[in-house]
Amino acid sequence: MIFLRSSLGNVSRDPSSVRQIVTSDALSALALCVGVVIALVWSAGSWSSYHETVTASVHGVTVSSAVLNGLLTVFFVAVGLEMSREVANGTLRGAHAIAPTAAALGGVLGTVAFSLLCALIAGIPAMAHGWGVCMATDVAFVVGAFGLIGHRLPREIRLFVLALAVIDDIISLVVLGVSGVTHPHGIALVVALLVVCTAIALRRRTNILVTLVLLIVMWTAFAAAGIEPALAGVVTGTFAGSSPSFDRLESLSWRLTNVAILPLFALCACGMQWSHLRVTAPEIALFAAIVVTRILGKTIGITGAIAVARRLGVEVPHSLRSWRTLGVGALCAVGFTVPLLFARSDFGGMSTTYSVVVLGLLVATLLGGAIGAGLLRLTTVVSQSDS
Repeated sequence: MIFLRSSLGNVSRDPSSVRQIVTSDALSALALCVGVVIALVWSAGSWSSYHETVTASVHGVTVSSAVLNGLLTVFFVAVGLEMSREVANGTLRGAHAIAPTAAALGGVLGTVAFSLLCALIAGIPAMAHGWGVCMATDVAFVVGAFGLIGHRLPREIRLFVLALAVIDDIISLVVLGVSGVTHPHGIALVVALLVVCTAIALRRRTNILVTLVLLIVMWTAFAAAGIEPALAGVVTGTFAGSSPSFDRLESLSWRLTNVAILPLFALCACGMQWSHLRVTAPEIALFAAIVVTRILGKTIGITGAIAVARRLGVEVPHSLRSWRTLGVGALCAVGFTVPLLFARSDFGGMSTTYSVVVLGLLVATLLGGAIGAGLLRLTTVVSQSDS
């Protein structure tokens, strides 16, 4: 999940900016893939070595916890800062955000519906417990897939997909923050809510120092309240001030995220205890349910939402029609970062169920990316030949 590095409003006026976004985010996707591959190969070759490394601790803090709860906070700060800027100045402002917001909601609800159906009809309890696992999209992988499509894809579709993925992830993060509170601690939860209210009250009127203090207090309160502490980053960033200092902070946060934090996250989160995986009916059913939910849930949800939005008179990109809509839906089935946070929260990072879910998300990402990129590339070629 990598967000846009420059204002989408500027992109619409400067076609070269689209290529810059695609290039930088494609490299980010590549770095994330490297982390995934290393984790899979390492854990397959020597689970004990991998497990000992990610669970090694210093003063009671494990490597995995330091990355997931500490370093990942920087990533969420970058997410929040970019969201704040796009709402204020970019394509997520006003009427421009209606169509991608509708599509994002459709994709989220589609995956939730498929998860519950798999639990009810196929009798897979893990899908009911982990109904939020398949919700989020990774912008890094989406933009990486743009490289397979080529630059002939209309710019308005690229921007629509990017905005959709941004909103999709924000919705998923909010759900994760709420649903992840399994054992709330009263006083800490009250303090966390007060700090969040303070951040909202001071929206866009803070400086770097005040924002840093709010982040530290909120992170501590979230951790004590049983909420994913790294999510304090997205709340703080979203309601931060607006100045060149915050622009530099956003740029620095993204550089750190792309170069180190997301690859380290993938390294800590994607290792699997392969010896525990068995070719049994329950595991095969769960694996298939994850793949089906990701691809069909996203595709049907997004396609249906776009159709409803268009019928209600919402402005939707003119070139987003027919098979292209299905291509966009399938493309948004790719994702790892937030889905893995959901999976760890729901199933624990070392369980057999978690390993099956990781494998399912990986296959769904590969299939969704290939199907989506293929459909969009094919429809683009056909459209150009007809014209």
